[in-house]
Amino acid sequence: EASGGTPSSELHFLLLTRLATASSTKQAAMAYLLMVLLSMFAVNKLISHLNLSPTISLLVQIGTALVIPRVIQKVLEKKKVGLKAPLLSSLQFVQGEAVELGNGDVTVVEFWATWCPPCKTSIPHLNEIYQKFQDKGVGFVGVTAEQESAIRPFLQATPAFTYPCALDPGATVSSAYGVSGIPAAFVIDKEGNIAWQGHPMSGLE
Repeated sequence: EASGGTPSSELHFLLLTRLATASSTKQAAMAYLLMVLLSMFAVNKLISHLNLSPTISLLVQIGTALVIPRVIQKVLEKKKVGLKAPLLSSLQFVQGEAVELGNGDVTVVEFWATWCPPCKTSIPHLNEIYQKFQDKGVGFVGVTAEQESAIRPFLQATPAFTYPCALDPGATVSSAYGVSGIPAAFVIDKEGNIAWQGHPMSGLE
């Protein structure tokens, strides 16, 4: 193998890569890492105890690498539906006009980052929804905790990203929404309450 590692070590690397992508805060990253290490330890112990063939062992590890991050994210995710949505007043808009919650309009708030592949995959879909509903009383904002120096070049190089974008200094808004993984989207109703939350590619529209 080019990396010189074993299939098991490469799967561990895959897991950690997926966790780094999913995690939006240092605290979440540490929680993910601890839970993954414990889970992988348990899986490896089980494989060793069952004396599975190398092929079956590899399949089990691949399945673990694909499933564990999603399961852990669901466990850590804090459901906010029905609660009052945290305000967005601390956001710094770098594209589009600032949005205000509870002003009689529905608002879509999506948390993302330039280094997150699933986030970038979601951009065309979000833009399509934005173009469809922006004239129907629906506001949009993509929120990132990254620096402006990283965001502006990305926006300029990504013509599909036409909806408003805002910086979240210190990830204060992200933390207020209980975001443990990105991309994460929230639909805020006309009264300023969270009506829906989930992955922007799954059920947002």
